[in-house]
Amino acid sequence: MNIEKIETFKYYESFNGSYGVKLPDQELEYIHSLCMNSYPYETGGILIGRYSDDLKWAEITTITGAPAESKQTLCSFVRSTRGIITKLKRAWQKQQYYLGEWHYHPNASPKPSALDLKTMVNLSKDEDLGCPEPILLVIGGSSSNWLQYIGVYVKEQEIELYEINNN
Repeated sequence: MNIEKIETFKYYESFNGSYGVKLPDQELEYIHSLCMNSYPYETGGILIGRYSDDLKWAEITTITGAPAESKQTLCSFVRSTRGIITKLKRAWQKQQYYLGEWHYHPNASPKPSALDLKTMVNLSKDEDLGCPEPILLVIGGSSSNWLQYIGVYVKEQEIELYEINNN
């Protein structure tokens, strides 16, 4: 008997409906496993995916772990760039793109720190990056109670996204 696995998603949208993110449950589970493996240290990586034809929604298709040489401490994470260009070139061949960043705040709120906000604003202004509306996903809490934040950064403005019912 051939059983086809049905992919399920979580959907997040801004209050005004201008921005949305589609996140596969499988990728969210992968992030949780990366967080558990790094505990009690912060970790992170990049978000790769595609945009809907109307550019309203971004679908995250791939989440990377912390590249080699990243700096992980109890209260900070600095992502290395080692191997990122190679991963992005492979993604581009499949018409997938850099969408943003993710990281983990162990046993803490998933709300972005002042440094997180500054970093995302700087990424949104980086013309070489070619991502004027980067997404930030922050995982907080622990394996007994995962918390998450998703935001889009547009013209130096944070736009928080909220989970919506996908039924």
